[in-house]
Amino acid sequence: MKSKLMLLAAGVALAAGAIVVQHDRGDQVETQVLGRTLTDVVKDQSTADPADENDRPNTQLVFATPVRETIVVPDMPVRDGAIPPQAPAGFTTGWDIEDVQFTYEPLIDEMTVVINSHGVIGDPEGNGDPSAWAAEWDAVGLMGVDEPDLGGTEFVVLVMDLDQDGNPDIIAGVPQGLDISSFSINTLNPGFGFAPQIIPAFGAELPEHTGVIPTSAPTADSPDLTFTIRNFSTIIDGDDMLDFGFNAFMGSGSDGNVGEDNMTGLGSLLDVSVSATLGDRVFLDENNNGVSDAGEPGVAGVTVNLRDNTTDSIVETTMTGANGEYLFTVAPRDYVVEFIPPTNLSLVAPFQGNDPATDSNADPATGRSDVVTLSPGGEDLTIDAGVSSFVPEPGILIEKATNGEDADTAPGIELVVGEEATFTFVVTNTGNVDLTNVSVTDDIL
Repeated sequence: MKSKLMLLAAGVALAAGAIVVQHDRGDQVETQVLGRTLTDVVKDQSTADPADENDRPNTQLVFATPVRETIVVPDMPVRDGAIPPQAPAGFTTGWDIEDVQFTYEPLIDEMTVVINSHGVIGDPEGNGDPSAWAAEWDAVGLMGVDEPDLGGTEFVVLVMDLDQDGNPDIIAGVPQGLDISSFSINTLNPGFGFAPQIIPAFGAELPEHTGVIPTSAPTADSPDLTFTIRNFSTIIDGDDMLDFGFNAFMGSGSDGNVGEDNMTGLGSLLDVSVSATLGDRVFLDENNNGVSDAGEPGVAGVTVNLRDNTTDSIVETTMTGANGEYLFTVAPRDYVVEFIPPTNLSLVAPFQGNDPATDSNADPATGRSDVVTLSPGGEDLTIDAGVSSFVPEPGILIEKATNGEDADTAPGIELVVGEEATFTFVVTNTGNVDLTNVSVTDDIL
């Protein structure tokens, strides 16, 4: 007897009314945010009354979007870097601060600080050479020393009060007794206030926050001092708003009686928003296609947990509003969103379609999304979940026939010796969900 096996279903997908679309996770495009520069013109600090909130310098800004922001805080509009009256005409001291600039990059959590002088920082008598004292000053009896590389008794420091408690927390710069090679970013030892210039004011170094720091002293070609603070939002634990006060202070103890300079108006605040937002909605997937189609309503009252990806602990819990929307405003880090659907609804298949803004992100087995990384000031408003009253009921029916006849009942089909036998397997999806990769084998054959 010759035998021939005919398999009508092997490694195929059996649809139950809907087409299975495999979602290519590579088509999800991370949001790109372009930079923007904002220059803030500050009120005249020389006439501002710190006790009058309405008269304080207008440096209170909130960065609500993750963009590159620059705030320029000028010193007094008149030159306040004191030069002795007998000094030769035409000299501008390098100790006269022009402005301090802060540029915050939320996407990399980095603060760039620039201290500008009307002259060259480190050039006290302003002859353009920060390593040589002007002979004209010696001639009028104003003997001093212009130390190279901000060395000797010269100093340039910036202190910042990050938690706004009136006591500065960190200090960056070069203290008296060291030079530019010792530029560092440190904690500020207690008791030194807003004008520390000596070595004991510098506490523990902060290597995890030290970015690009100057390796050479300012020159006539590059007269300012620039450095960066990495991981700026994590220097001090606090709320999601980094509002800080600061003071820049520079001078020398052996510069022919040229006056030091420091920024005034310490009541001014610079606000940097580092909070991030995450959310979207829970929608009723009426056609159970895994996509939030036009007209499909939101589902109110769904519990949504925000979990810290590192500890798996619940950071915040909320419930969806009338339109199924939810929102978390939290510190930037890695999170997982967990949806707890009502008992009469089940989560639909995730990542259907080609639009991350309309698909469902929740794993039906766990209710959880993939890891969501939030940068300082950033947002992700695409983490949603589809729910449906549809109850999946998979089913399959396999019928085997011999030469076209059902052989379920004994004694079966009788064949003549030498007759060809054709076995046919008919596989039917009797359920209401798609079946994929279905294979049929016969242990008898």
